[in-house]
Amino acid sequence: MKEQYARIIGQIINLGIIVLVFAIPLLFIPLTQNTNDARIFAEFNKQIFFVLGSLILFTLWTLRMVLEKRVTIIRTPIDVPLLLFLVVYALATVFSTDLFVSIAGFYGLFHPSFLSVFALVLFYFTTVSNLNAKTRLFALVSLLSSIVIISLISIFNFFGWFIIPYEFAKVREWTPLLSLGTLSFLASLSIPVSIGFALATKNTRIRIAGLASVIVLFIPLLIVNSFGAWISLLASVAIFLVLAPRIIHTKAERVSLAVTGAVAIVLLVVALTPTLRDNLIQPLIRSEDKSLSVSTERRLSLENGWQVGSRAVGKKPFLGYGPSTFPLVFTQHSPLSLNQTDNWNIRFEQASNEYVNLITSVGILGLASFVLILFFLIKPLVLFSTRGTGARENPLTPFLLASLGGYVVGSFFFDTSLIVGLFFVLIAAVAFSTLQSLGAKGVDKVNLKLVSLNAGAIRTFSGNEAPSYNLLGYILFVPAVVATGALLYLSSTAYRAEITYQGSIISASENKAIETRDKLLSAIKAFGYRDVYHRTLALVDLRIAQNLSQQGEKNEQTTANIQLLVREAIDQGKIASGYQSPTVIGTSNTNVVNWETVALVYSNLIGAAQGADNHATQTYLGAITRQPRNPLLYEALGNVYLKTKQTNEAIRALETAVSLKPDLSSAHYTLSQAYKQAGDRDIDVARELLVASELLPEGPDKERVLEEMNEIKEILEKTQKKPSQSTTSATPTP
Repeated sequence: MKEQYARIIGQIINLGIIVLVFAIPLLFIPLTQNTNDARIFAEFNKQIFFVLGSLILFTLWTLRMVLEKRVTIIRTPIDVPLLLFLVVYALATVFSTDLFVSIAGFYGLFHPSFLSVFALVLFYFTTVSNLNAKTRLFALVSLLSSIVIISLISIFNFFGWFIIPYEFAKVREWTPLLSLGTLSFLASLSIPVSIGFALATKNTRIRIAGLASVIVLFIPLLIVNSFGAWISLLASVAIFLVLAPRIIHTKAERVSLAVTGAVAIVLLVVALTPTLRDNLIQPLIRSEDKSLSVSTERRLSLENGWQVGSRAVGKKPFLGYGPSTFPLVFTQHSPLSLNQTDNWNIRFEQASNEYVNLITSVGILGLASFVLILFFLIKPLVLFSTRGTGARENPLTPFLLASLGGYVVGSFFFDTSLIVGLFFVLIAAVAFSTLQSLGAKGVDKVNLKLVSLNAGAIRTFSGNEAPSYNLLGYILFVPAVVATGALLYLSSTAYRAEITYQGSIISASENKAIETRDKLLSAIKAFGYRDVYHRTLALVDLRIAQNLSQQGEKNEQTTANIQLLVREAIDQGKIASGYQSPTVIGTSNTNVVNWETVALVYSNLIGAAQGADNHATQTYLGAITRQPRNPLLYEALGNVYLKTKQTNEAIRALETAVSLKPDLSSAHYTLSQAYKQAGDRDIDVARELLVASELLPEGPDKERVLEEMNEIKEILEKTQKKPSQSTTSATPTP
């Protein structure tokens, strides 16, 4: 009976793997209205369901071990490097500059937090040890099908045929993967796998479907036109060309590849020829926007990314700042040169380079262990594809190698999102599962048994040995059950809170201030470990208090409500930032946005609340400490000093702002007001007004600045002495 249950559990695990890899890339839940909130909520959904799914599958696997009275795994060359990477990741989390962010992820991004990386490792071990010859192909097809469907959705969106019936999805740039850059990277990695799958099958219809999917995957590359994706694809093609003589050996295969390549070349020629492109593609676009290029998310340049990484590794070389902390590292170490680009006011959450992301978040040790994973993954595939006798009969494996080669190269241009990580571990699992079936050296099915410490603690034993009571199975099963239960509870409360928070955003867009506040309070009550909930509530409280204060006569109740809202806004800002507040779970003392929020609250209370000016100064200084090359923070601090008549301090802050960004018109104008407040500095006032007027576009603001500049010129003309107006000497010249 136990053997029957174990067999059923094995089937459930395989089905779960297939469903998970198909659903996670496509997953989004339509509870939001705008594209940005949809992106954040979809990221949250993907992480929650993948982490839970991986842990449940692993728990089922350990239950199967208990029932079978043996722990059977597929031993692969990357087992030790993968566990080493996880240990380094755990240590980097423990010593992180922001523990909660490292565990659960930076809000809005969530990957690569410790939870998501841990889930990917669990998923790899579960998958590689449970897939068989049939189910590994199903899993691979399932993932490819999901990416092809996403590509089709993106193609339809590009042409204005919005097939997803939600407002946030009726945007040409929208994709269930949330990022067009990620889509182009995944498409480049999936193309060689699709070709390999088509060549591996003997069924003509399946082969045609596989090669047709290659064309579908090629089109997003043309639409997005990402340099990194093209380089990744070229790396894969180069590997394929090297291995082609060993894996392409029939006329039918050569014809199939030739036809597919010809279609791809035709599409490429059309995309690169303006006349053909305009005449053939533009008439098919239904939306008002007939542009043949779509706007992708802004990405940090490779040069700036490496600059951030080099500064970060100089400060924390071995374990980095902690998983998922790149957004915090960026604000601390963003280069001054970035202020001279169009992206100067963007706080990037990703490095646009996986290796930079690793070295900043998990340090040299994390990067080294990741490189070990890549080395011990690619080496056996290279040996099998170049020296093994099975490569000719199993053409899929060399194409998996080509895809992994594209991943290694493409990671210099992209971050590894959760979906890219899922693609990577599934390809690795399928590759080693295939090598094990073919009897490749170094990939074996082994049974583990717990023994005494002096005997090595855990040893392998023969598969022919009769099953017996195996304590190792229980040691794995019990913690897995506990962890699954705990994660189910925490994730359900976090999910409930996030749904409520998204509801508050919808209420805010409908100008329902009280309802917005109530939902934020409910979100905090359900799961108060997200700093974004606290800082959003602080801003909402401030806005409601300002609206109440602008009303006519105020009764005692209104005054009391204003005081309550102000107090709550201050308290919530302190909780989010940790300013004058004990550190709690979810408090992000290193996040500059939290300090900006509490500073904004205090600066709006200057003159209305005792000590607000001092607190505004201190919190803006705290924000500047966390992003020292942000001119807007110095400008905001200068405005606070101006309000409180601290003229010299205002001048110093504003002079720093214009030195950081000489073309910031608002800082030049505010500096002119500081010089005006100082008195006797009319020439400086005129100079700053002139610079501001030259930087401002035509409009009311420029006209106002020019009027002020003319007034200053008149004053200067009156006060400036000319030689003809000099006083005559009282003593006549002899």
